[in-house]
Amino acid sequence: MLYSSFTHAMELLWLIIIVVALAVGVGLTSFAYRKQKDAGADLSIMPASQRDQFVSIISHQLRTPLSIVKGYLDALSHEDLGKLNIEQKEYIIEALHINEEMIALVNRYIEITTKGIDGITPQYAEVDCSDIVRQIVRRHAIFARATNVDLKATVPPKILMRTDEHLLRNILDNVISNAVKYTVTSGSVTVIAKEQGTDVLISISDTGIGIPKDQHQQVFSKFFRAKNLLHRSSGGSGLGLFIVKEYVTKLHGKVWFESQEGKGSTFYISLPKQ
Repeated sequence: MLYSSFTHAMELLWLIIIVVALAVGVGLTSFAYRKQKDAGADLSIMPASQRDQFVSIISHQLRTPLSIVKGYLDALSHEDLGKLNIEQKEYIIEALHINEEMIALVNRYIEITTKGIDGITPQYAEVDCSDIVRQIVRRHAIFARATNVDLKATVPPKILMRTDEHLLRNILDNVISNAVKYTVTSGSVTVIAKEQGTDVLISISDTGIGIPKDQHQQVFSKFFRAKNLLHRSSGGSGLGLFIVKEYVTKLHGKVWFESQEGKGSTFYISLPKQ
């Protein structure tokens, strides 16, 4: 009975996810086609007002299905549809946390396109940077394994710092996601975090496709996508590293990188501990 209830609940959840994803996908694809038909295939060549409208519409459209999924995950985590064993409950709670972070991220995108980056005020609190790095690496490990990429983290047991946890998570998630996504099969991604004086230094190194040297100056620009990505089917809005740069600046830190096309990249993020 336990297994049957859980299986039924998961089938229902995935059905809902698929339906809302298809609905959103069809609507966004139609909108994107209309915009890109006039502006070309690359968001970077759209007029600024159209790009912001594009991102704003996507963000608003995503918020509703994400909220629906959250409702069902809440129901599952509270065992409204039947008892769960310990492992099942851990998976559901982890999925719920990821869903909540996605909703927060969508809300940040909406803030950026409506208020601008200056409208975001960091909320400082003491956090364990090592634990956050481990959590995000663990979440990307499934995709990494599926693409035969070796993703690993080297962090001390604990690094305490005062920062905005949501901004820090978004920063790391964007950079680690890119590293895994653009690393070819049998490659590797290594995340290292350590204390360096009054700062915390985090590096994300990959053996991926790298960034063409003549485009290094544009990497943190809004809607930028490297020319060696345009023929790949990996998708991407070109907002990730722009947001990383803005968030790091908001937290009074620095971000920079080294990259060689065809060899890989290393991104460095330095943030104050206090």
